[in-house]
Amino acid sequence: MKTSVALPVRLSLSVSMALAALLAISLWQSSCAKPALTQHVYPCTDRKIDVNAGAATGVDQDTVVVCGGQKIKWQEKNKEDWEVEFAASPFQQGEKKIKKGGAPPSTVVHLPDDTPFKYSITVNGQKHDPQIIIMGGT
Repeated sequence: MKTSVALPVRLSLSVSMALAALLAISLWQSSCAKPALTQHVYPCTDRKIDVNAGAATGVDQDTVVVCGGQKIKWQEKNKEDWEVEFAASPFQQGEKKIKKGGAPPSTVVHLPDDTPFKYSITVNGQKHDPQIIIMGGT
């Protein structure tokens, strides 16, 4: 019976350097991983939208951002006549039309994702198309 003897494995200098370089690169890449994203905090408060006949969109704020559970109120700056109309209501009680002097709409619905709602506002007989974005996840 033949006895086998384990021979020490010797790596050439170039193979050793290549392995060391691979190890260094992999450690470097893992240390440069992107840090965890921190959550952006958006202040959830009721919003007032200023109706303005002189503004290109009929309101001072072309896009209004609001969180679910908050209220939106339109108010005129210069005694303009106005009426707001939504194709799909963003309000908990389903209001689609809001008029100057009428009851304010209910609170905004809670949605899982950020969702834009286009609406039209007629100011002194001229129709405009601003939008509202409801922040999701609240």
